[in-house]
Amino acid sequence: MVYVAGTVPLEMAVGLGLAILLHQRLRLRGLFRLLYFLPYVTSQVAVALVWGWVFNPTYGAANGLLAAVGAPAQTWLLQPNGIVAANAPPSLALASIMLVTIWYYVGFHAVVFLSGLTAIPAELTDAARIDGAGGFRLFRHITFPLLSPTTYFLLLVATIGAMTSFNLIYVMGGGGSGCAGNPLGTTEVAALFVFDRFWCQTQLGYASAAAFALGLVVLAVSAANGRLFSRRVVYVG
Repeated sequence: MVYVAGTVPLEMAVGLGLAILLHQRLRLRGLFRLLYFLPYVTSQVAVALVWGWVFNPTYGAANGLLAAVGAPAQTWLLQPNGIVAANAPPSLALASIMLVTIWYYVGFHAVVFLSGLTAIPAELTDAARIDGAGGFRLFRHITFPLLSPTTYFLLLVATIGAMTSFNLIYVMGGGGSGCAGNPLGTTEVAALFVFDRFWCQTQLGYASAAAFALGLVVLAVSAANGRLFSRRVVYVG
């Protein structure tokens, strides 16, 4: 739940901001759209390996950047202590993986939000500007309500994806020594828990029950999401 709460809102917020920016008349707008979407079409394993090198405590670029500004080096993916408090999640290892997750998926959110912005009738925004709305007021009363179908879709898809996330987390924080969820189990999200019980501890019945429970949780969250937000969706006919 920490992983979901720490990635989904930021992915959507940054993606919406980028979509609004790319919806403007900018030079090289097509190139920027490609660059933001490029990480999403890259192999997650390849992305995880590259970022694993970036966060390597011995020769990684992250510690090199910290050294350049005079900050102490960090162990990043090997650090089980929390970033807020020593024993409180998320650990620095999980926070690093969450940062990569946000970077990876923000392009997808931006592209989907951009399609939603394109579908908003120009007559509505023009009429709002004539009535004196602009800037944040235009976004709050016109743009964001009319983006509600896109927002609802992305919220549902991103929540389910985060709850069942595996590849990025396993390669960056679950491989290494041991089976899953290093260091000290602080990156062991639900899918890694199931994998550890099935593949590493060969508790097949336990792993099957855990996978079934995870499916029920995903179903319950999806149903709650639909019940809470589907009624607030505004469709433009």
